[in-house]
Amino acid sequence: MRMSESKQEKYAVVCGSLNMDLVCRGPRIPVAGETILGYDFTTTIGGKGGNQAAALAKLGIRTHMIGCVGEDVYGGEIIEALSQKNVTTDGIKKVEGHTGTAHIMIDDEGENNIVVIPSANYKLSEEMIVASEPLIKGASVLLAQLEVSLITIETFLQMGRSHHIKTVLNPAPVPPEGISDELLSLVDLLTPNETEIKLLTGIEVVDEVSFKVAANMLHQKGVRSVICTMGSKGAYFSDGINIFHQEAYVVKAVDTTCAGDSFTGAVLVKLLEGETIENALNFAAKVSAITVTRKGAQDSIPSREEAESFKLKA
Repeated sequence: MRMSESKQEKYAVVCGSLNMDLVCRGPRIPVAGETILGYDFTTTIGGKGGNQAAALAKLGIRTHMIGCVGEDVYGGEIIEALSQKNVTTDGIKKVEGHTGTAHIMIDDEGENNIVVIPSANYKLSEEMIVASEPLIKGASVLLAQLEVSLITIETFLQMGRSHHIKTVLNPAPVPPEGISDELLSLVDLLTPNETEIKLLTGIEVVDEVSFKVAANMLHQKGVRSVICTMGSKGAYFSDGINIFHQEAYVVKAVDTTCAGDSFTGAVLVKLLEGETIENALNFAAKVSAITVTRKGAQDSIPSREEAESFKLKA
């Protein structure tokens, strides 16, 4: 799978969530009904849309963000932070109400659980997407997630189809009602993790055989290519003909919050540069390995130079 095109200047458009992450750290993640004492609290810029836009921009692709923030102080901070990472923020609208927040608990092993309050993110509308068509139609790739309304994402991806633009969906979080076949049929590249692919297919992916079964189910629904990220187990790719496994790079994880987002961004950077899927996945494995060794979301994403010089063996 390649994404090289004839457009003079390639750029990505990301449609998705913009959150302020409220992060607390403790020795372990509490069970239901339990209170434990933590030892650290920070705020950091996040949201899967913003994270993936930051990854694309930091790794060298011109990137435009479409999303909504509230008129509170968090909204202004998010726009400023993305601008500093070279994300073009003209497509971010300030709307009445609160900016989205993510409430994140991280344990001593670097694992996390997250509760997202969408707030302003759910005010991103079909009308806003239609108004952004002049920007969208010139893009080389469109990237979306599911922390905004499904109808908005469907409109975004349908616009990509109508203009023959590559469409990518990171199906996180999978909504309780699932994802319709109509929406999946608009996707060129789907990037679930092992939990999300099970929710979408009912298949628990543990190896190449089970991944092939799950991927084929998604191909039958119209998805052209699938990448399943599996943390320390690496990632699998399928285009319906070829299967490829990328091993993970072994590092000491500090915070896994942005690992999947940085992986998705890194894959697209290399594909937009005309690299093979094998090279793209290897680069993405390096990027996500560096990301999990640092605290925070967008600030944990490495620069292009850091990723290219990463030397650990998979």
